[in-house]
Amino acid sequence: GGIKNFIKPSKDYVLFETGYGPSGLPHIGTFGEVIRTSMVQHAFSSLIDCSTKLVAFSDDMDGLRKVPDNVPNQNMLKEYLGKPLTSIPDPFEKYESFGSHNNAKLQSFLNVQCIRTSIAQTRLLGPLSVMNNNGILVPKITEDYEIQELKKATDMTVERTQMKPTALGNLIVANDKAGLASPIVPKESLKQIQDVLGVPVEHMSIDTYHQMGALVVSTKLGAAVYPKTSEQEMNIIKESLEVDVEAVTVNGGVPFVASGVIANSKSVVVGTLTTGPELIMLSRVFKV
Repeated sequence: GGIKNFIKPSKDYVLFETGYGPSGLPHIGTFGEVIRTSMVQHAFSSLIDCSTKLVAFSDDMDGLRKVPDNVPNQNMLKEYLGKPLTSIPDPFEKYESFGSHNNAKLQSFLNVQCIRTSIAQTRLLGPLSVMNNNGILVPKITEDYEIQELKKATDMTVERTQMKPTALGNLIVANDKAGLASPIVPKESLKQIQDVLGVPVEHMSIDTYHQMGALVVSTKLGAAVYPKTSEQEMNIIKESLEVDVEAVTVNGGVPFVASGVIANSKSVVVGTLTTGPELIMLSRVFKV
């Protein structure tokens, strides 16, 4: 293991992947599905001389639940509530559908190719999966064809867990250094998680909560964690993920940081209700 023993793959690049549902113009939730992976990609490129690619999977068959406030032709869109985004005309009149328009906006921002996919026949790609540069884990409810699509699109190891919990992205936080898993993840599942992600994984909880993937946002420069994280818990996270750690809130006092913070080593995107003092704390922990 280690950087010195890294062997460049035969395809001459390392592939990173993530996914999101383009239910509207890109926003904090959209970036939440994508930028986590870009953090790892940037860290990898900073450490290792090897080309990389980032692929984002888009569930553009998602239905329109409400008319966004920041788009034109809102009366027209009201007629398509509940319809798939790919069946709705583009209110900006630039693309063949509203889904195509939203995908194009995200691709422009992230410089990635979006691929349509699903997990368990849903658009919940982030909550239902956990991944790093080494592999992808999906829940037992994932369809066979979905796993095959992921393998074909990413050329990576994709495995289905057999444990009862299915929200892997909420239960596990991982980078290319280590992983921290909720105590409700069975011990017998840890070996598979470690094998697929290629990092050591340990059980951990914070305060009275166990959803590690929802309580921690980390880059290679720092980690923002749930505000009631104890000093002992912060030290464990720091030693495991090998980053500085600071307890913060977002969106005017919301303690679940992953709900309103997306960050990589270059920048941070936060919810619109995040206050000035919170921005200062986030800037400090992520060093941006």
